Amino acid sequence: MLKGHGQTVNAVKLHRAHDGVLMSASSDRTVMVWDLGKEGAAKRTWHLKGEHGAAVLALSVHPVDDLFVSASADGMWAVHSLRAQKTWSRVRADSCFGGLNALELHPDGQIVGVGCNDGMVRIWDIRSNQIGFTFEVGNGQKRGD
Repeated sequence: MLKGHGQTVNAVKLHRAHDGVLMSASSDRTVMVWDLGKEGAAKRTWHLKGEHGAAVLALSVHPVDDLFVSASADGMWAVHSLRAQKTWSRVRADSCFGGLNALELHPDGQIVGVGCNDGMVRIWDIRSNQIGFTFEVGNGQKRGD
């Protein structure tokens, strides 16, 4: 059991390239990076505070092994460096999106998809920091045959 967050843990991600590195995101507006160690000797190695202004709801590991991305309900997603223990960039979504509740990186690391509280999915091109596509996910109504 890893203790540290003050509220609900919303996302957990094991790093695919770094054995024993785990990231956790919480409603306490923080992200924690853990070294699971050997034989249960886990310890927290980085506590990201102040990067997000609302619950952190999603995590994704970037294909560049040193990086990962977090997204929060306030509409912010950020790219972090494990090695430097630094946030490299932040992107704030337009307030009309209603915040972010899901995020995933493309395997090439150049585009990111975010699920927004307005019922839309937006695809960002990381290189240009612009939205390339927007589409509605659906309204939950069943369509006729």
